[in-house]
Amino acid sequence: MVDATIQIMDDTLREGMQTPHVMFTKEEKLMIAKRMFDAGVRRFMVSYPSSHVSEQQVTSEILRNLGKATVFALGRAIKQDIDIIASTGSNIAIHLPFTGRYEEALESCRYAKDRYAERQLSVALVDIGSYSLDNLVKMAKDFEKNGADVLELPDTTGILNPKRCYEIIKRVRKEVSCIITAHCHNDGGLAVANSLAAFEAGADVIDCTALGLGERNGIADIAIVSNAIESSGIDLGINIEKLKDVYTFLNEILYKKTGINFISPNYPLFGEFVSIHTAGTHADSQEKFRADRFSVNVYCGKALIRKILESKGIMLDDATVAKITSRVKDECADTGKALGYDRVEIIAKEVMKFG
Repeated sequence: MVDATIQIMDDTLREGMQTPHVMFTKEEKLMIAKRMFDAGVRRFMVSYPSSHVSEQQVTSEILRNLGKATVFALGRAIKQDIDIIASTGSNIAIHLPFTGRYEEALESCRYAKDRYAERQLSVALVDIGSYSLDNLVKMAKDFEKNGADVLELPDTTGILNPKRCYEIIKRVRKEVSCIITAHCHNDGGLAVANSLAAFEAGADVIDCTALGLGERNGIADIAIVSNAIESSGIDLGINIEKLKDVYTFLNEILYKKTGINFISPNYPLFGEFVSIHTAGTHADSQEKFRADRFSVNVYCGKALIRKILESKGIMLDDATVAKITSRVKDECADTGKALGYDRVEIIAKEVMKFG
């Protein structure tokens, strides 16, 4: 049964389009949203409707296609943007300006809640790391009092660490009763760690993107965060294998547009290196390490070499495997290169023939 105490919000269609060199068509957005929904995601931030009519159109289309999903679109804390968002049928998300216009933002919050009372209203208090805790709590209380159903707490500039992120979310959580969303940028490489700290501190929603896409160096990765939370025993209702299909599909789109492979070999969960071992002790502990592919260098052991040879249909006694392993290590050390399966097989046949 899905645990309702924490949700993942997918922001790939909005935040993801702030990735350097990236732009999605309406059709691509619809296909990505549908695949995300099929993978079990039920909360979305899909667009910035005041930026262009295409963003308004795709928001309405996503709402028609995703049925029971909770869909938000983002705009500035001004009446004009609120009306445009509302015209799409979406729930309303607004963000404060970085400086000034505080009273106007509060007024806009009241306007949105008075005029569109049936919609959820999310308010982002941008760049939470730049405020003192007391000031941030005051802001959170002000916007909750003026109608915010959701408070988004973005580490907009990516300056927080997990300890500080935990302290901020924990303090605000104690002071307000509305939904709290954490949105962590990855400038310092801590977006996932900060998101998990926010989860531990009591955040209700973690805002993420596929492939960790987003402004500058992106935000928290939806697959990594979801996997970590589910590993703690909480069922988010997200199917990681179907999410992998989303990543593959999205990566193909991005590669065609940018020439960049966003799923690098050492990408967590989905990169090809996840299923390749080098250390001999790992190859000999299949109950702990389930990968069945190997990279061969001087750290290999007899068990690893035996597994490679058996995959080639070669069954040998321990003494012969030991000789082959020694030869393999010598060649790796002499050449400074890892060996492939075919080279290991050649060495094995030489040992078998000449001793």
